[in-house]
Amino acid sequence: MLEVVATLTGILFGAIATLIGVRSYIQNIRRDWQQRLQAEMDKQADSKLKAYAAERDFNHLRNNQEQMKQAVSKLQDESEEMSHVLIELKTLQTAMNNRLEMLTARVDGETTGGWARRNRDGG
Repeated sequence: MLEVVATLTGILFGAIATLIGVRSYIQNIRRDWQQRLQAEMDKQADSKLKAYAAERDFNHLRNNQEQMKQAVSKLQDESEEMSHVLIELKTLQTAMNNRLEMLTARVDGETTGGWARRNRDGG
């Protein structure tokens, strides 16, 4: 009977050791699976974060391009307006130069015709 108890005790200790080993193996598998799952989740989160950052950067660039287009358009409009003002100023300068030449000619007595010449010639 003592032998049976010793055998049963040996079997029991063997079974307990096997259970402990299997439990440890299952825990290792579970830990490995959780680490892989966490790594994949981190990878997906990083991928989504990078995609969001790329989209945000693209939107910033698109907005900057739109602002630059508006600024260039405004500068073109202002340039055209300044061109018209310059033409007007040149026209006024020419008119003022012509008027000054006429006044200078009158002061010098070099009129090309008109009332003063007819009176001088007796006409």
